[in-house]
Amino acid sequence: MTTYKNYTVYRSALASSIIGSLLGATMMISPGHAQNQARSTSSSNIEEIVVMARKREERVIDIPISVSAFDETKLELVRADNVTSMYGRVPGLFFSQDNLEGPTRDYAQLTMRGIGATPAIEPSVSVFVDGVYQSSMGFDVAFLDIERIEVLRGPQGTLFGRNTQGGALSIISKQPDNTLAGRFSLDYASFNTLRASSSIRGPLVEDELFFSMSLMGEHTDGFARNVLLNRHQMESDQIAGRAGLRYLPNDDLEIRLNVDASRFKGGQLGVGIPEGWRRYETTQSDYQDETAEIYGGSMHINYDAGDFDITSITGYRAVRSDSFYDVDGREPAGNTQTQDAHQQHYSEEIRFASTNTDSRFSWLGGVYLFKEKKDNTRVLLLGDLSAARPENQILDGFDLVEDVNTRRHGYALFGQAGYRLADALNLTVGMRYSWEEAKINVSRYLQMPAINTIISFSGNNEESFKGFTPMVSLAHHWAED
Repeated sequence: MTTYKNYTVYRSALASSIIGSLLGATMMISPGHAQNQARSTSSSNIEEIVVMARKREERVIDIPISVSAFDETKLELVRADNVTSMYGRVPGLFFSQDNLEGPTRDYAQLTMRGIGATPAIEPSVSVFVDGVYQSSMGFDVAFLDIERIEVLRGPQGTLFGRNTQGGALSIISKQPDNTLAGRFSLDYASFNTLRASSSIRGPLVEDELFFSMSLMGEHTDGFARNVLLNRHQMESDQIAGRAGLRYLPNDDLEIRLNVDASRFKGGQLGVGIPEGWRRYETTQSDYQDETAEIYGGSMHINYDAGDFDITSITGYRAVRSDSFYDVDGREPAGNTQTQDAHQQHYSEEIRFASTNTDSRFSWLGGVYLFKEKKDNTRVLLLGDLSAARPENQILDGFDLVEDVNTRRHGYALFGQAGYRLADALNLTVGMRYSWEEAKINVSRYLQMPAINTIISFSGNNEESFKGFTPMVSLAHHWAED
């Protein structure tokens, strides 16, 4: 397997190099290119890496948080182009799969240091794009014109509006300015994988109004082949785009508006690889595929009030997923599950933060409000299971039709303050108070012909939750760098 991975990276890098040389695939339309290269070179030294993990610019070695940071150069080096591609590249970051709802991409969740949750509840590790929370089903966003990625381990509830018990993956996009810059790349890799991406950003009105646009498209045959159906098991196509405006009416006010959308359609691995096999082959009798559409937008308003900054972040995300998969991964055909899910998430965060870097005292506080709804329809059909395993005769002809509708809303108050006790000693305290109400409505129809049984029922429930979580940190810097 190692050989295949090395071969893939080599081929992709070679193709990019050739195309870039012939067509000018990667370009910067400004003198700022040299400055960016200088920043990338200097950021390769750990003491020069600057992050926003605590909502203010700090060197990564100066903050008492476990952080992994990836700038644009490092992301290209490790071939990371979306959230799931970070698996194996960040210590402690992995994912869990909710196989009950479906072993497909929209029902996977990030885990950090072994802490995670199923999407039916709430992810313990959240993804944020420019401070906007990404809904549980649409967390796997494409990296479009990224400045850097910050992976924060451990609870972050005193800094982020949305609570994050296990950690957070924060994506920071490049912001347009007076420099006109563009980029185009084309990669070809193993398994007939072709990926093209482009971006452009620059001024519309000098010193006042700026724009940015990014687009990505990808096709792959995938590494697995279905030997029963004689087709590629994981063949897929994906397209994603993002556009933004940045407005600076004066020196104290900044307004940013961003919209994005993506669409994925393709096969999924799921179950069906015989135990002990060392080949890229599956034996699913029903082709497993999924279509997912994600779109959303956000508005950032930043105001410099003198001794402190005021930030407002308004976000909206919507996800629609239709999936179909083979529940037993073998013959005979007809044992399948289809799932149709739709999720919407609205959020508003207002944050206040001190700006006097010369003071021994710093602080940050805010309020966060959200509203979320999710509708999920699942149809499970089992045919002749006993043909493969006689002991499963009782499940022959089993039918399940299920509708689950959830509604959630809540708010949170959060804050954090730091005091420099000495030049090398810092005390940080934080708090978070959360309140949330959840409503659920469930209806199920179940039929088991083998025992002549039909069950139909519906019900609903409503609960509210609240909690207070404090934080204390004492950090000593043994050396300046």
